[in-house]
Amino acid sequence: MAGWPDVVAAVNDTILDTFGEVVTYTPIAALATPFALTVAWSEDATVRQRQGIQASAMARLVDFPAAPAKGDGITRNSLVYVVVEQPVDGEDRTALAAETVTLYLRLA
Repeated sequence: MAGWPDVVAAVNDTILDTFGEVVTYTPIAALATPFALTVAWSEDATVRQRQGIQASAMARLVDFPAAPAKGDGITRNSLVYVVVEQPVDGEDRTALAAETVTLYLRLA
């Protein structure tokens, strides 16, 4: 029988497989290379209630070559957004491979 982490991972995978779209993620770190990233995008009212936030993007942590950081960029439909909040604190991502991160964004 699957444990709770497996159930959560399956739900997150289903969300990304069903509603995911590919964006270009550009890390702020020097010499970092932009890469394609599948995210579940949201611009709903709940997201916009947070001050200065215009959208959010959920992605699998394992899909990042390095932990996402404040100031990273996402390009979607020719619009560039900047990460203004991100909850990852640099923990070992291997242990978190099944988990996701939600990035809060504003237009650049």
